Amino acid sequence: MALVKLTGNTSTIERIGDRVLKHITSFLDYGVFEREIHILKEFRGLWFVPTMIDFSIGHRVIEMEYVGEDLRTAKVPVNAGEQADSILAALECFRMHHNDIRPDNVTVKNGQLYLIDWQWAGRLTPPTDWPVNLGGKFRAGWPEWRFDDAVSLKKTLGLATMQS
Repeated sequence: MALVKLTGNTSTIERIGDRVLKHITSFLDYGVFEREIHILKEFRGLWFVPTMIDFSIGHRVIEMEYVGEDLRTAKVPVNAGEQADSILAALECFRMHHNDIRPDNVTVKNGQLYLIDWQWAGRLTPPTDWPVNLGGKFRAGWPEWRFDDAVSLKKTLGLATMQS
């Protein structure tokens, strides 16, 4: 079975078959590891959230199901607009903000969109001491400090212009 390993700003990802091991490596002072575990538990069973299989607090590792390639390489599904609307409605229902929607945090598997990387999610507006580049140019008010999951998701899917 092939092992695929990727390194990002906050974690290292290892894909082994239909599972992913996410090793949280930075921004630990912001509670990103605990926050992601909490969100994955709370959202278990939602169609656009990967299923958490297990986690290790001591090793700062989360094991999840593999939910496809991210939008840097995957093709945007034909019905991406409808899926985006459903995702945003569910987030609104839960009064949750992802806060870091961008192409590498949206994946596609069998034509279905998933939001991954819930480390910066929350029910409130992000504190001003969070990393300035969070969300990058996909944030609603780039370069201003403003988050809007609807704008970020539509920019990510190419359903809106890159200008705010």
